[in-house]
Amino acid sequence: MTALQRGLQGRGSRGRRRCRTEETGSAALEFGLVAPVLFLLLFGMIQYGYLFWSLTTASATAREAVRRMVVGTEWTTCVEKWAVEHARHPAVGDDTVTVTRTYTDSSGAPLAREPKAGDVVQVTVSFHSLDLGIPLLPLPDGGTVSQRSKNEVQNVPDSPVPCDGPGNP
Repeated sequence: MTALQRGLQGRGSRGRRRCRTEETGSAALEFGLVAPVLFLLLFGMIQYGYLFWSLTTASATAREAVRRMVVGTEWTTCVEKWAVEHARHPAVGDDTVTVTRTYTDSSGAPLAREPKAGDVVQVTVSFHSLDLGIPLLPLPDGGTVSQRSKNEVQNVPDSPVPCDGPGNP
């Protein structure tokens, strides 16, 4: 028999009731101490899940845009328009999606001429990820997501490849 049980043995039900009343509210207090940490972890996982989704979206968009540019698809009316539409998702914090392309020669110098086979095209996709505004959970680079992809130009057609051609849904 423990000391607490011996002390309560002679008191009857009144002693047991007193012990229980001294513990009332302890669960609420413990929850109040643990809840902020749990909610911070939960919302942190959601916030960084949106960030990783944004990074994946930007990366996939840049890769696909480069793939289209490598085969000679026209930039302004086709690839750029597609990339901006593809990068707009609920995880994007605003509708401002920037898609840029640059051409360089095989040595890395910017081109002052029209691209030809063997040159390198690079596409950059940038936008802001959704920010839930949770204190103590800042986003890297203020939530700005920027991904690049580059590849060697394989084809420079006499006329641009149509947007809805083979391989371009």
